[in-house]
Amino acid sequence: MKYIPTFQTFVNEAEAAEAFLNDDQIQLLDQGCRGKWTVDPKTGLVNVKGDVLLRKLNLEDFRGIRFGEVTGNFSCSDNRLASLEGAPQKVDGDFSCSTNHIVTGK
Repeated sequence: MKYIPTFQTFVNEAEAAEAFLNDDQIQLLDQGCRGKWTVDPKTGLVNVKGDVLLRKLNLEDFRGIRFGEVTGNFSCSDNRLASLEGAPQKVDGDFSCSTNHIVTGK
C-alpha cells in the first residue's frame, strides 16, 4: 500500500483578507481596530487581538464584516445599527452598543 502525502494550502493574512473583504471593509477595520486583525480563512470571521472602536461612525451595519473573537473591548455605540448581525461571537473585554436603533426579535 502506498501513502499519498497530503498537502495543506497555506494562505497568508493579506490573501485571506482580500479573499473575504472588500476595500471598504478593510478601511473600516484599519480605522476601528486598536491592535491586529486577521481573517480566519476557514470561516471568514475577523479576529482581533486588541480593541475594536467603531463609535460615532453613523454605521447602519458592520458593512458585511463578521467578527469572531476580540481579545479586548468592542464598542459600536452611537451609531444607527438596527441589529447586531456580524457582531463578535466572543469578546474578552467590555461590549458596548448603546445608543443605536437595535430592535429585539419577537
